Amino acid sequence: MTLVVEDSDVNFNRTYGKGGGVYLTELGIGSAPHVTSISGSYLLDNTAAYDPLAPPYAPSEASGGGLWAGAGADVTITQTTLTGNRADRVGGGLVAQEAGLLTLQDSTVSFNTTGQHGGGAYLVNADADLIQNTIYGNAAGHNGGGIVAYSFLQNKVTISHSSIRPAWCKSCPEWPS
Repeated sequence: MTLVVEDSDVNFNRTYGKGGGVYLTELGIGSAPHVTSISGSYLLDNTAAYDPLAPPYAPSEASGGGLWAGAGADVTITQTTLTGNRADRVGGGLVAQEAGLLTLQDSTVSFNTTGQHGGGAYLVNADADLIQNTIYGNAAGHNGGGIVAYSFLQNKVTISHSSIRPAWCKSCPEWPS
């Protein structure tokens, strides 16, 4: 499947799962991966929240406030702004988890928040190319105000010609009060 989003607004959405603004995943074993292009667009003030009706200590996704991509989805985001998004768990701006390739280019990821890790972006077991981006003013409750990236699968994350500046995490000494 191919999804193309151009010159559009994805704003003020809410989920009690993954992807407050956009959720992308492969459909199943043997299916073709999603190929997604988002360009010239705004993902603004979307929320991935904990489900208030879930039993205490029940697992909750609450991930990827602006966008969640996983299970082989290839995503290219260009000249797009992800701002003011929130995830109660991880990835305030976006999550790429076991995705194909995430390409983020000429975009702004700003003022996103998360309760745990990766205020701007949370990249886990995914390949990512971040090129000529501005990532600033994001905040995380624990680690990686700007970006968290880790992999158990030898994935590669490349950041080039980008600016990652004031981001906050509670474990950082400069956490704002």
